Amino acid sequence: MLNLLPAMLSTARSSLQSRRELVLENLAQRQQLAVLGRRAQLRLRAWRTLHTSYFIYLRRLTKFYVDEHNRVLPHAAFDGQTPDEMYFGVRQASLDRRKGSAACNTTGNSMTLPSGCKSRPSKA
Repeated sequence: MLNLLPAMLSTARSSLQSRRELVLENLAQRQQLAVLGRRAQLRLRAWRTLHTSYFIYLRRLTKFYVDEHNRVLPHAAFDGQTPDEMYFGVRQASLDRRKGSAACNTTGNSMTLPSGCKSRPSKA
């Protein structure tokens, strides 16, 4: 009942106003609705832009991760080979190169280098 009281009072007040005042009030309310509608559309457009940009970034990041995981990172379960090398066939040259570079990157105190290493890697 109390919820209907403001509506009933505004109806009674509008019945007592002149036609000119009602038209002006109606025009003002339409203008307010138009401004609020424009603001809502701008907010929605900004939200859609941010939402789309986020998913584009997420898609690129996921693609990069999968590519690095499959092509670059050697896996212990595959005896130091990448999943691409296991699936598409072993490239023995890249496997030998990888094993050779791992042997040269030792950080021990010994002065002798493993065979196949050209020079000691510089310490940064």
